[in-house]
Amino acid sequence: MQNSLRQFSGFVGEMNALARHNDAQTLAGWAVRQLADTVGFDCAWYGWAQLKTDSVDIHAQYSHNLTDEYYQSWCEMAEEDLLAAAVRENPTQTAVYDRRGKSQTDGMITLADCYGINKMAMRGKGAPLRFIYPAIAAVRAVDAGRRKNLII
Repeated sequence: MQNSLRQFSGFVGEMNALARHNDAQTLAGWAVRQLADTVGFDCAWYGWAQLKTDSVDIHAQYSHNLTDEYYQSWCEMAEEDLLAAAVRENPTQTAVYDRRGKSQTDGMITLADCYGINKMAMRGKGAPLRFIYPAIAAVRAVDAGRRKNLII
């Protein structure tokens, strides 16, 4: 436990130092690469987003071990994103999508099947969305397997 705490503290300290000299896009890429090594997931998509009532505005994003087309594919189905809808509804909970689950949209099915993703999870920053400018830092990630599980 102590080693993990030291590791995480080091990560946060280094991220804060980098934040002084890098833009959000660069910082997002660095953070996801570092977390992939530490946490050990197959692929991830990071987005700094503003969740609105009926849409999601992405201010910075980074894909780790996903094709460059992933973000564009997501943009095309963003209005059908069940994870974003779940975080909008309950921002303090982790949203989970299961390709074999009951809750589906055509967009989620297409995205999951196109990228071979079984499960996706999305975690917002954990605070209720009561701000004038609600921003959520979300990371979608994955564990190893024949088909990917994605943490967003």
